[in-house]
Amino acid sequence: MNLSTKVTTLDLMRSVYEGLAMAARDCYGAIGSIPEEIRMAGGAARSKALKTILASTLDRPVREINREEAGAAGTAMMAAVAIGRFDDMADCTRVWVEPTIGDTVRPDDGLASLYAKTFATYVEARKTSQPLWRMFHS
Repeated sequence: MNLSTKVTTLDLMRSVYEGLAMAARDCYGAIGSIPEEIRMAGGAARSKALKTILASTLDRPVREINREEAGAAGTAMMAAVAIGRFDDMADCTRVWVEPTIGDTVRPDDGLASLYAKTFATYVEARKTSQPLWRMFHS
C-alpha cells in the first residue's frame, strides 16, 4: 500500500508494527538466531495485533509477560541474584517471571509467508538508506 489520503490510522499502526517486527528479525539475525519463544512485556505487549505480526515475522510463538514495571522487576531480579537470594537468573526467573507468563500467540501462516517473502526487501531498503541517514547526521 502506498501512503495516500486513503491510508487509515490502522494502516499506519500496522506499518509501524511490521517495521518493528522486521527490525527484530534483522537484529536476531545479526546476533545469530531467533529464540524458540519470544516474551514481551510493557504496554505494547498488550496488543494482539503486534504479537501476531511479531510471531508471524519471526515464525515463533510470542507470549506476554503480565507484570507491571517489568524493567524495575528485572533490576530487582538482578539485585536478588547478586545478594544470593537466588543462585542465578534462571532460578529467579522461575519464581518471578514464569507465574506471570500469558497466553501464546502463534504465527499466522498467511502472514508468515508474506513476511518471509518481503524480509529481503526490508533488508535491502535498510542497507540502501544507510548513506541517507549518514547525511542527516552531518
